[in-house]
Amino acid sequence: MRVYVASPYTNASGVRDVHVRLVEKGITPTSAWAEAATGRERLSAFFASEFRALAEANDRALRVSDAVLVWSLPEGGGEMYAEARFALVLEIPVYWVGRPILSAYRRGVRLFDDIDAAIAALSEKAHARAVTS
Repeated sequence: MRVYVASPYTNASGVRDVHVRLVEKGITPTSAWAEAATGRERLSAFFASEFRALAEANDRALRVSDAVLVWSLPEGGGEMYAEARFALVLEIPVYWVGRPILSAYRRGVRLFDDIDAAIAALSEKAHARAVTS
């Protein structure tokens, strides 16, 4: 099973920790953006073509994912909401942790109180898929 973790750029280190936990459960993280993230996000340093390339890389990672884990935090992360919506358009289930917004209540979204509960649910889904394969 492959899972994309969408969260604010400022939470990249937290996402990398989640990646480790997912791998321990036999789940492959696809959110390479977090592995490449360093320091503060400096969007003013990019050209439009670079923005498009980054967005397309994230879109490719989303397309091959079996689920998306949205880890919404108060400090922002607007792109994660676009990623959540794109996942729903692709009919990829969304596991939502943290601050809910209207999109958190769309069909295809499961809400969780904390990251541990979401990881447990993803692990159960991965195990069920492995048993039926």
